[in-house]
Amino acid sequence: MRQSLFTAAIIVALTACIGITLWANGYPPEKAGLTEFKSQMLSVITFPLFWAGFGLLLTVPTIWFKRRRLAETSGKAAILPALSVQLFALAGLLMQVLIPLDLYGFIESEGSQIAFFYFIALAFGLIGNFVVTVPFEGKVGFRTAATLSDHTVWTKTHRMLGRRLVTIVLVTLPLPFLVGGQMAQWILLGLICALKALTWLQARQLAARQNFRRSITN
Repeated sequence: MRQSLFTAAIIVALTACIGITLWANGYPPEKAGLTEFKSQMLSVITFPLFWAGFGLLLTVPTIWFKRRRLAETSGKAAILPALSVQLFALAGLLMQVLIPLDLYGFIESEGSQIAFFYFIALAFGLIGNFVVTVPFEGKVGFRTAATLSDHTVWTKTHRMLGRRLVTIVLVTLPLPFLVGGQMAQWILLGLICALKALTWLQARQLAARQNFRRSITN
C-alpha cells in the first residue's frame, strides 16, 4: 500500500509539473476563445491538480487508520484498495493533459471526451474484476448493513456486482462512436448508479432469506 501511495504522489507531482509548464507558457491560449470565467479557472494550475490532490488526501487518512487490516490483505484482494488510491490522481493527470491538447488544437474536443470515457470504463472494469476478491467485512467493497450481516450475503453480492459491472463496461464500449463521448460518460455513470441501487436491494433480499433460513434451523 505504501508503494501505491508513493506512485499516486508521483502522478500528482507530474500533474503539477505539467501545470507549471503550461502556466509559464501563457496557458490558456487567447485563441481558444474561452469565456473569462473558464479562462481564469484554467489559468489556475491547481484546477486539474485539485482533483488529483483531493483524491489522494481523501484516501490517505483511510489507509492510515486502517493500515493494519489492509496490511493483512494479499493477492488480488490487495489490488482494489491500491487501485482506489491511484484513480483520482490518474484522472487529474488525464485532465491536465487532454484539456490543453484540446485548447491548443492538437486533438478535437470529442477526442478528449472519448479518451476520458475509456479511462472511466477501464477504471470500473478493473474494480468489477477485483471486487469479487474482497474478503468478508473488508474495509473496501460494497459495505451495507445487509452485506455485513452474513458471509454468504457478502460473497454473493460482490460476485453479482463484479460480474454486472464488467458486463456494463463491455456493453457500453461502442457508445462513444454512437452517441458521442460526453453522452457515453453520462450513460455509463447512470447505469452504474442504477446497478448500485439494484445491488443494494438484492443484498437486502439475500440477507432476509439468510435470516429466514436461520430462524427455521433454530
